[in-house]
Amino acid sequence: MTVSEALSLPQTSNNWYYLELKHTGTAVEVVKHFDCGIEVRGTVTVTTSRATVMGSLAHNVQVGRKITALKQADKCSFEAARFWSIRGAEEQKFIPNEARDAADSAADLSRSKPLPTRSATDGALDTDGDGKLGIAFQVTGIIMGVRNSVQRDWSRWFTEPGYEIAASDTWTKDLRIRADFDNEEVVLDPASGPLVSGSTPRAGAKHALILRFLGRDASDPRVSAIVKASEVDTCFAIQDALPAGTLE
Repeated sequence: MTVSEALSLPQTSNNWYYLELKHTGTAVEVVKHFDCGIEVRGTVTVTTSRATVMGSLAHNVQVGRKITALKQADKCSFEAARFWSIRGAEEQKFIPNEARDAADSAADLSRSKPLPTRSATDGALDTDGDGKLGIAFQVTGIIMGVRNSVQRDWSRWFTEPGYEIAASDTWTKDLRIRADFDNEEVVLDPASGPLVSGSTPRAGAKHALILRFLGRDASDPRVSAIVKASEVDTCFAIQDALPAGTLE
C-alpha cells in the first residue's frame, strides 16, 4: 500500500502480488511471482478489470529478486532491494537496467529513457486488448471514466522500528513492514480533462507492505484456499482475502 498525492489529496494505491520464496540461511529469493492488479482508494476509486489483470500476468516478473532476512533475538528483518516495473509499455525498452534495481529516480529516467506519449507512442502496448495503448484504469467517484496510461515505478521493502516481524516458523497474522516507491505516469487517453491529472508520492507517508503467510507447501489448507487452477483466479482470490484499503 502506497500513498500518492493526486487532485491535491492523498490516494492509497493497493498493489497485489503472489510470491513464492526460497529461503537459504539469510538469503531469500523469489522463485515464483505474478502481479495481481491494482486498486486505488481515496477521493476516487480506481480499479483494473479481469482483462487488465490477465494481460499483466506475463509482465514485471520478479523471479530472481533477492531479499535478505535476518533474525535478531525475537525479531526478524526483511529487506528487498528496489524493483522497477513498467506497465502498458515494452519492459526492455524502459527499464533502467537488467537487474531492475537501479538507483535512478523516476525524474532521472523520464529524461534519459522517456516513456511513450500520445504524440510518440513507440514502445507502448495494448496490455488489456481494449483497442487502446497502455493499461486501462476504471475511475469512479468525483471523477468518472477510463484512463489509459503507461507507468514506470520502483518499490522496495524493508523493516524499521515499529514494523518488525516477530520471529516464528509459521505466521497466523499478517506481517506489516515498510515500503518506499517512486513513480511516473503518462496518460495516453483521454487527451484532456481531469483524468489526465498526474500523481506524486505523498511526502512523509508510511507506505507499507502487508504479507500473508500461506504455508510452506501446497499441502497447507491456507494455500489451497487461495491458489486456484489459473493465475488470474488466484489473483482475484488474493484480492478478496486482502481487500483494498487506505493508509490515511
